[in-house]
Amino acid sequence: MPPMYTAGTWTVTEENAEAFVAAWTAFAEWTLDNFEGCTFAKLTRDREHPERFFSFGPWSGPEAVAAWQGHPGWQQRIGTVRGLAESVTIHAMDVASEVGAATPDP
Repeated sequence: MPPMYTAGTWTVTEENAEAFVAAWTAFAEWTLDNFEGCTFAKLTRDREHPERFFSFGPWSGPEAVAAWQGHPGWQQRIGTVRGLAESVTIHAMDVASEVGAATPDP
């Protein structure tokens, strides 16, 4: 099965930005420490709209994502991150095209 990505678009107030980044980082570290199938997680911040963040990471497939999201600790941890955001949209995505050096597959 080809790899897939999970991604999130987050809108965060300036007063919550530092706490949001810390909570997201803790969530991502927990994910990488406890689940196979994901090799990295990235959180980016829009330069022109600093209230907007975008997160993404590769997964080996939908089964790995389901195990992650089905874990009892997932809901609590993602809830902490979501609680610091004004809005969030979560995505499950397949690679449509890739140019340049290949992204390391999980």
